[in-house]
Amino acid sequence: FDFGEGFTRRMVGRLSAACIANSRAVADEYAPCLGNVVPEVVYNSVEMTSDGEDESHETPWRHEGAIRCMVVGRIHPTKGQEDAIRAMAQLDRAHIPAELSLMGRADPDDREHVQRMIHEHRLTDRVHLLPFSDRFASLMDTTDVLLVCSRREAFGRVAVEAMKLGKPVIGTSSGGIPEIVQHGTTGFLYPPGEIDELAARIGELHGNPTVRRSMGEAGRRIADSRFTSANYGRDVEKILRRVIDRAHGEPGSSPG
Repeated sequence: FDFGEGFTRRMVGRLSAACIANSRAVADEYAPCLGNVVPEVVYNSVEMTSDGEDESHETPWRHEGAIRCMVVGRIHPTKGQEDAIRAMAQLDRAHIPAELSLMGRADPDDREHVQRMIHEHRLTDRVHLLPFSDRFASLMDTTDVLLVCSRREAFGRVAVEAMKLGKPVIGTSSGGIPEIVQHGTTGFLYPPGEIDELAARIGELHGNPTVRRSMGEAGRRIADSRFTSANYGRDVEKILRRVIDRAHGEPGSSPG
């Protein structure tokens, strides 16, 4: 937003024949400043390919019988890794075996902050801080549940990736995540920052492996049918065709 966010948003509306948002949450946020242009939602295509065995990481899991949780994404306060760490501390106090892997790039200060939290909560044997790898799917495949703790995620690609691997997702009830995760069917939603709720949901999945499997299977079916290149191409083509047809019907106009 080199010219300021407000000005840029207004100009997007003035200069565009159509606007596409990757979630209803994004469309609703931008709609008030786009004038007569109504943003249309087209969900991203997410295609999973086998990344083979990732030799850059040893398997971090250390405790037999613990529920294995994972957060993938930049390590930053807005991504909510602190929620996940505090939830692990609650589970540890409740004697519910759980492990957490945090994979993502981080600025030195943010990484140090997370490392300090892990140490202060005495979770060095339970929470594993890993460097980001483009081949994270092989580690996610060994995970029991993906956590998406972001304060406001525009779409939530990693949630779809986990679902396509047959993993339940516990995510925040904000941004685009509720459009992906069906509460009680493919995972759970919790209010951002509500650590008690997050810990309780992890504990619930720990005690119910059958529920974990059924949620994972439901998530795979839904993700494989919704977030495809065929759906994406079809929806975008409809919008572009409408823009072109409208431009051809208005002398002197051209599609933008």
